[in-house]
Amino acid sequence: MFLVADMFQPRIEGVINHEAVRQHFVIVAEVVRQSQRNGQQAGALRGQVYPDVPAAFERWHRQGRDIAIFSSGSVLAQKLLLATTPAGDLTPRIRAHFDTTAGSKREPLTYARIARALALDPSRVLFVS
Repeated sequence: MFLVADMFQPRIEGVINHEAVRQHFVIVAEVVRQSQRNGQQAGALRGQVYPDVPAAFERWHRQGRDIAIFSSGSVLAQKLLLATTPAGDLTPRIRAHFDTTAGSKREPLTYARIARALALDPSRVLFVS
């Protein structure tokens, strides 16, 4: 779940050190994010999830399970996508959103941080990809 600009920003920032070029990228990325946000809010762009997701979210909610999302896409992108699905707004079922500002997906410490943010022992958290 991510906006197109979010997908490229970490890679580009790791390669580009020239501040002027970075500034231009930041401006372009923000224009793309704003366009995508406007498109979703206007109903022209819709978030897509697999068909079983809404029913799974509802089932887990009934079972008292919390759902949190850790995505490479920004928290904003996650919320926009889940708010505009053909099945309706799924965001009320999400307890928390995390993106790579929480840390790298390849670092075990990131998952411990997320569990701590959720006030849960890591052994009580199931990360599904």
